[in-house]
Amino acid sequence: MGVGILTDQNQPSITPEEERARLSGYPALDRAVEEKRARLSRHPKIVRAFTYVRGQWNPLSSYAKVAIIVGVFFFLVLGPVYFILAFIEGIIQGFRMLGALWAVFFLALYFVPAIVAYKRHHRQTLAITVLNVAAGWTGLGWVAALVWACTGDVVKEVSSVELPIDKSTDRLM
Repeated sequence: MGVGILTDQNQPSITPEEERARLSGYPALDRAVEEKRARLSRHPKIVRAFTYVRGQWNPLSSYAKVAIIVGVFFFLVLGPVYFILAFIEGIIQGFRMLGALWAVFFLALYFVPAIVAYKRHHRQTLAITVLNVAAGWTGLGWVAALVWACTGDVVKEVSSVELPIDKSTDRLM
């Protein structure tokens, strides 16, 4: 009779001494099993199940080797590939963000003549803005709009005017 659930019915029962002799090539496993047996000696069903699993170590070791090889393959080969692809994707995302920042920068730079005309209180701010929008993309139109915005014809600063206000009613007189 076999020990445990998944054993073959024709397999003879293995004594602990035979099992130790069969698995003597695994000293770390032997120590771990003995420690577990000492701790679990009050629970014979658990000890029998643990003994059965230990008895299945050799057949499972080939699967474990395959699992280790596959794990090492994924870790050493596909891990760096994934890292490189994620890094490249991050760079692409960074360029997209950088591209958006460049677009905002160039859009602001494109409207510099209109902004200068507005800030200088130029009399022809609307005409400069129209020239900037319509022909600024040519480069020559942009330079012309900038020169026009920087040259004279600005509205003089209007000094503050004192308005006559009736203090009692807060209305203009």
